[in-house]
Amino acid sequence: MSSAYIGQLAFNKEFNASNHYERLSFGAQNVERILVELDFSHDYTAWTSGLHATQNSLDCFISVLAGNNTIVNRIPAWMLATISQQENGTGIPSTTEMIFEIDCGIWSLLHGSEILVNIDCPNTDGTQKVTATVHAEVNGILPPDPQRMLYRTDNAFMIEGVSKLWGFKTDGSTAEEAQHNVDMTYGGETISQPISGLAAVCNVDTVGDAKVNAFVVYDGAARDIQVNVPSTGYAFIGVTDVKVSQETLVRQTSFIRKKLNSFSLKERSYNKNK
Repeated sequence: MSSAYIGQLAFNKEFNASNHYERLSFGAQNVERILVELDFSHDYTAWTSGLHATQNSLDCFISVLAGNNTIVNRIPAWMLATISQQENGTGIPSTTEMIFEIDCGIWSLLHGSEILVNIDCPNTDGTQKVTATVHAEVNGILPPDPQRMLYRTDNAFMIEGVSKLWGFKTDGSTAEEAQHNVDMTYGGETISQPISGLAAVCNVDTVGDAKVNAFVVYDGAARDIQVNVPSTGYAFIGVTDVKVSQETLVRQTSFIRKKLNSFSLKERSYNKNK
C-alpha cells in the first residue's frame, strides 16, 4: 500500500434466491485496488482445478466504476481470481472460497464521485448462496495511473492501449491442451502464438503451486492490438492504459501536496537524506 486507507464496501453480503445483485459504493479521492472475498455454499471444484464449465451455477460477475468511468466491465469473478492467483499466489485458495484483488492502477475520482462495485450472482437460490465481503484501498499518495479491464468473448476484436492481455478457456477444456493459435496484429506485423505454449509460460510464471486455466497473449508497452483466435470457447481480458487528463493530474497533485504538508517538522526529519 502507498499510505492508502482501507474502505469497507460490504461485509458478509449474502446473495440468495431473493437477492442476486448489489451495487456497493464508497466515497474517496482515489482508488488503487478492490479486495474481494467470495464464500460459496457449494463446492466449485471445476473452478479450482482450472476446468471451468460454461455457466457454472454459481457464476458471479463483477463490475467496477470510478464515478462514471468504467474500470471493470462485468467480468466473471473466477477469471479475476485466476489473474490474482497467477500474479500474487492467491485468488482461489479452496473449493468454497475466492480471495482476490482487482488492480485499478491509480484512479482519481472527481469531487462527489464514488467507487462503485456491482456484484451480480444470477443463479443463486435457496440452497446455492454466495457471501461477499468487499474492501477498497483508497486515498494513497501516488500520481494518477489509471487502468481499465475490458472483457471480450468474440473470436476477433481490436483492443486499444492494451498493456497486458489475458486469455481463458471457457468450454470445460484446458488452455495447455488447446490445439489453436492466437494471432496478434500490431505495428504492421502479425504474430501467431500457440495457446498451449502461452499457457505453459503462464503456469511456469504463476506465483504458488495452483494450476491456472489461463494464458497471457501480450505483456508489454501499451499498443493497439487486433486479436484473432479460430475457435469458440475462449474469453479475453485486456488491461488497458487510460490517458490522464490535465484536470486529473492537477487534482491528484494538489491532494498529494496537502498530504505531505500535514507532516510535522519532526516527521519530515525521519526521511531526511533518504
